[in-house]
Amino acid sequence: MHAIRAMLAAGHSVRVVYVAERFGEDFSTSDVAVQCSHVRKVQFAGLLPTLWRWLGGMSVSKAWCGSAAAKSVILELTAGSDAVWVEHLRGAGMLPDGISIPIVWDAVDALGPLFEGRASLVKNPIKALVFRLEAKRTKHEEGKLAARFQAAIAVTKREASLIGPSVIAIPNGVDCDYFQPSQFPLDASKPLNICMFGRWNYLPNAHGCALFLRDVWPTISRSFPGTKCIVVGPGAEAGSIVATAAAEGQSAGTVNLEGTVADIRPYIHQSVLTVCPAMLAAGMQNKILESIACGVPVVCTTIAAEGTLPGGMPGVFPASTASEMIDLVTQLLSDPDRAAVQGHQGRMVVEKTITWQPSYAQIASVLERVLHS
Repeated sequence: MHAIRAMLAAGHSVRVVYVAERFGEDFSTSDVAVQCSHVRKVQFAGLLPTLWRWLGGMSVSKAWCGSAAAKSVILELTAGSDAVWVEHLRGAGMLPDGISIPIVWDAVDALGPLFEGRASLVKNPIKALVFRLEAKRTKHEEGKLAARFQAAIAVTKREASLIGPSVIAIPNGVDCDYFQPSQFPLDASKPLNICMFGRWNYLPNAHGCALFLRDVWPTISRSFPGTKCIVVGPGAEAGSIVATAAAEGQSAGTVNLEGTVADIRPYIHQSVLTVCPAMLAAGMQNKILESIACGVPVVCTTIAAEGTLPGGMPGVFPASTASEMIDLVTQLLSDPDRAAVQGHQGRMVVEKTITWQPSYAQIASVLERVLHS
């Protein structure tokens, strides 16, 4: 989405082909879509074609999106275009043969290490074996793609180095006009909230959330009666890892599972702090940037902080163990006014250093170089 915004801001005419989204906003209904000259939605490849490609040695990530219909639409829309911008390994799997114009690949994150990590999270040995095989295949595919295209980018220097030697790092930003501090301070007479938000249908996120609810939240809840943990996002339905971990807190009235919401900002604004408990993290955790942009401090795992803000930032508190996370959350809940000050200090830094404009300029520069090479 943000690459498209950068292209439009640079005055380019943009044609978009995208795969139907299972969760979240459909691109065709976004404000960006109406600014594009063509917008075409295609379906996933389907189970049997994906399985066939996987048995042939392709990663699931790449095989799942490579439908014949997608390739046909892309080939149609590249006629008369000057360059192709493709996102993720899934997007690379959609590309047909026969494209003669320059291609820029936005890998975003290195998926190989993520699949290695996911193998360690599952108890089923067959699933673990599949994840390790997927890790091996994605590492191989990412390296080949980075060498194949005219330019390849990733979201951090670490991710870029994991994919290939010539990959360019262009960091994410945060929309500080959209994510702003609340105009109204928290009401000290009401129970305090903390908030976790994300896609809980993604195993590393769900695993981290479940660990927080099991190993951290019961202690916090006993220390701060009336305080609630608000869990927002898809994937917390009955029977899920998150819902199972939240069951005791729900029964006690200390945990709310909100599911998918149209706007996350009110939930951030109503919280003393947010928590990013990701146990595996590639690239930048946008949820950390969004919370800080709203002036709300974040307690997060060390790995989430390292990928997002390796140099640290006011209002971001990394923890490497459950006991450290308990201590940090306790400190912030014990002094909400101090927590708010730290959150707003972080907001001031974000405004100066982590907006989207510098990233847009880098994206435009890459396109210009590719178009005129």
